[in-house]
Amino acid sequence: MTKINDFRSIKANRFLSIGIEANSPDNDLDEPLWALNWFNLKSKRVYDLYNALAIPELVKNKVAPFYKGHFKRFLAGNYELKREMLLIVRYPSASSASSALNMLSALRFQIIHPLRNDSVKDFCFSFLKSLGEDPKCADVEIMAKHLPDTSKHYLVHVFKDKTEQANRLVESIREFAGDDLIEFSGVMQARAGAYVNGSRFRPFPILADGVIVYAFDSEKQMNDFAENPELLSLCEKSYDFMLAEFDRQI
Repeated sequence: MTKINDFRSIKANRFLSIGIEANSPDNDLDEPLWALNWFNLKSKRVYDLYNALAIPELVKNKVAPFYKGHFKRFLAGNYELKREMLLIVRYPSASSASSALNMLSALRFQIIHPLRNDSVKDFCFSFLKSLGEDPKCADVEIMAKHLPDTSKHYLVHVFKDKTEQANRLVESIREFAGDDLIEFSGVMQARAGAYVNGSRFRPFPILADGVIVYAFDSEKQMNDFAENPELLSLCEKSYDFMLAEFDRQI
């Protein structure tokens, strides 16, 4: 019997529904999901206002912003994959997709949603599965109150590839880099989208199938790592990739 991808949806209003679809029949939407937001800014002022209204709602629903960074410097790969902002958000461990749908369809989010549309552009969004251990992220409430170490130098590696190859790539890079340098690594688990009732599901644009965030004590250490021929050889095994330095804000 042919397996089909898991799909969950909820009505946001009388006309519009929000959906989440696993990108493989083997992907479990009840596992912890990490939302990858990858976008450019239209208005920083409006975006800051949207964040001020949205983040308390996230924390109330035990949804924790884990990493927010602003593009600082391109280092290697395809510059066309570049976006100004990266935001990674963790949803609760139990019934992760349902939690995401309930929050995104809530009245408060419907009210403030136009602010997000007015503040960002070139918006790409997907749900990731975290690979490897995440000791810093075991407790969402602790993570929500955690202040990031802004003295570190953060390297962001985004890449495009099929899921099976993406998993192998992350495993190879984790083995090469070591867990101490990696703040987060994940590959796409599901895509989200919206649709007018009665029409087909239309997923949001996806620019990256995986992301790895590294943290270094010095700029030299980061540069040496990004220029390492062995790392670049691993990166080039993916369909496409980009390495860039990001200033961490959360």
